[in-house]
Amino acid sequence: PGDEDLIIPPTTEENAIEKGKELSLWAALATCAVMYSVPYGFVRWNLHTLAPLLWYELGLATALGTLMAMPFISAIGYPAAKYELNMPILARSSFGIWGAEFTDACRATLGFLLYAVQTLVGGEAVFGLFKTTFIAASIESDVVVRAMSYAMFWVVQLTISLRTVPSSRLLASGQTVLALVAGFIAWTLRQGIPQTAIGSLISAGMPGALPNEFWKHAWLMVGVWVTLASVYPDYTAHIKGSRTAPIGQFFWLPLLSGLFAIVAA
Repeated sequence: PGDEDLIIPPTTEENAIEKGKELSLWAALATCAVMYSVPYGFVRWNLHTLAPLLWYELGLATALGTLMAMPFISAIGYPAAKYELNMPILARSSFGIWGAEFTDACRATLGFLLYAVQTLVGGEAVFGLFKTTFIAASIESDVVVRAMSYAMFWVVQLTISLRTVPSSRLLASGQTVLALVAGFIAWTLRQGIPQTAIGSLISAGMPGALPNEFWKHAWLMVGVWVTLASVYPDYTAHIKGSRTAPIGQFFWLPLLSGLFAIVAA
């Protein structure tokens, strides 16, 4: 009683994810998983990349870790898509009112930490872009350039956030990522980079045993996806045609995560 607003299905005409647009959702979520794994590479191996692995090992470890997390992700995402239930509603039905309050508090703390990671990765990405272009050519201080980079990153973030709803924002992000990755792949094919990499791999013969870092990174990706599961239903609840959700999760998320990890490296 008094909580009727919590049981109203969250999907509206404005934020619904229509059938055929799930790929953009999976692309955006895969990008988030790869992005949030970057700081782990720095903490564990003191690297400004994901892991000390060869490109094919990195892609395979990322895809395998994502696949291992899929049963847990599907167990949360499928009911959300089928019954249009976001995470607060699922938490209340599982743990009651007070349990849902505690869950929301934990999600708020996690969201704060994820925003911090997002700021770090996004700000450093803009900083790297500024340093390689004419924008920072006349500025000697890296501190000033880095401050400009972080400020611009958050101005863009706030502008997008204030003008869009979360689901449409995530879809637009996924579409942008797919376009950028497609352009990157086209450029590498034109330069002959994949052919050279595959040729050198074939000429080297059968690869040896997988290094320990391979499994460390795979299990790290499982942890990343389990962490993202706390916000996962908030987006899958808006999918129209829930029967396609498990197929997309088990196929596209591992494939795209592995591909994006290779591109990020």
